Amino acid sequence: MLKTVQGGIKKFKDKNKNDLIKTPWFLIIVILIIYLMGTIGTGAVIYGYKTNSPTSRAFLIIFPLPAVIFDSSAVSVSEVFERMNYSINFNRANKRADEPEKDLRKRVVEQLIEDRLYLLGASRINVVVTSDEVQQAFDKVAQENGGVEEVKNALLSLYGMNEAGFKKLIKAQVLKDKVRDEAFEQVKLKHILVADEETAKKVIAEIQAGKKFEDAAREFSKDETSRDKGGEVGWVRRGQYDEKLDEVIFNIETGKLSETPVQSNYGWQIILVEEKKGSIAVSLEKWLEDLKSQTRVWRLLK
Repeated sequence: MLKTVQGGIKKFKDKNKNDLIKTPWFLIIVILIIYLMGTIGTGAVIYGYKTNSPTSRAFLIIFPLPAVIFDSSAVSVSEVFERMNYSINFNRANKRADEPEKDLRKRVVEQLIEDRLYLLGASRINVVVTSDEVQQAFDKVAQENGGVEEVKNALLSLYGMNEAGFKKLIKAQVLKDKVRDEAFEQVKLKHILVADEETAKKVIAEIQAGKKFEDAAREFSKDETSRDKGGEVGWVRRGQYDEKLDEVIFNIETGKLSETPVQSNYGWQIILVEEKKGSIAVSLEKWLEDLKSQTRVWRLLK
């Protein structure tokens, strides 16, 4: 009887053990443990030895690891290695000396951090880049460089880059351009540059008496770049000039002339503001600094 009971218990235990192995969640746990061990092993190699090799990149497809972590997103190690390889391939294609790997990695990481900060900042001010805008920019590059196939061949031979990789770079650049051109306070201005304050006051008096600004610019301005265009400078963002000049420029009403001449590093200036746009009333550099101070950034790959 005892042997029968013991045999029954053994069969019951074996049956439960087999059923456990067959249970789907048990298999899931085993897979997760294996995956976790693979991730830890890959992390030990990548973070410890910074190995940018085909084998490492293959493992990173299976076990993706972050190079930089932000509050709500991350830059992957694969992105860093991909961007590094573009530079390495370009240097070798042009028979240039390789940049020290540590320096290259640091430079690429900082570039990707800046790209991500732009993305985070753009989301706060509702600036986005559409796939159509990326395609238009790509088409423009192709049109200016012999066509799509010519560009694709050049990308592959010079950088080891495919079309998708190039479009990622285009998207990041288009986003930066849109943020700079659409969000920041800017003025479209004309100016006349003269050597001394007395001449500047004389020019202002003549314009106020009815002389056209454009005619005065052609007659008096020492700025050879804008003189023949009637003093046309174009759009100017905060921070492009010194703070004193910025303060004057961005406080002149649209369509108005500066009532007094402004001294700058180049001489004395008479300024006419034609248009204004944008709403962020700080320089691009200050905006990026503020983003960095407001965003937690953990660099795991250094």
